[in-house]
Amino acid sequence: EVTSYTPRYMEEMEAIFEQSQEEERKRISFLKQVFLSIHRHLDITNNESVKAVYSELHQTLMSIDEEDDLKWWKNNLGPGMPTDWPKIEEWVPPVVLGTFFSLIKKNNLNISLCCRVMIGGVKVRALYDYVGEEGDELSFKAGEVFLKVEEEDDQGWCRGVLSGGKEGFYPANYVEVVE
Repeated sequence: EVTSYTPRYMEEMEAIFEQSQEEERKRISFLKQVFLSIHRHLDITNNESVKAVYSELHQTLMSIDEEDDLKWWKNNLGPGMPTDWPKIEEWVPPVVLGTFFSLIKKNNLNISLCCRVMIGGVKVRALYDYVGEEGDELSFKAGEVFLKVEEEDDQGWCRGVLSGGKEGFYPANYVEVVE
């Protein structure tokens, strides 16, 4: 649905780009005139040692072409340039393990079978007891096996899901991956 707005977005961006191109055209023209005026007023060609530099500066200023500059800008950095638009993917909510486990219990399935099944995570075993200090932290005993569902963050925490379905954070160095 979001991609249906791309053509309108491109049209509006091209209109804005054209407005900025016009302002850039005015700026280039103004600066060229200013530099030429300075060049005329500072005519130091009587001094032979700087005559070549003066002449080269004049040629450089005269070779400025607003249209060529704007054309280059438009082709390389404007609306016609290749873009890498983000790809919109439909969001799929994560599997709620609590519901998964309640279905297993409800249908009298063997819970040990459940623990071997990995759903969106990596099995880890606790090396030490840990008691969560915040509401979003897990508590577990040494030897307990559960799922790691997110990689370690910059502060050394992972997100996991206990066998009962409780989800939360735990210190990454308190567990080891179960092979």
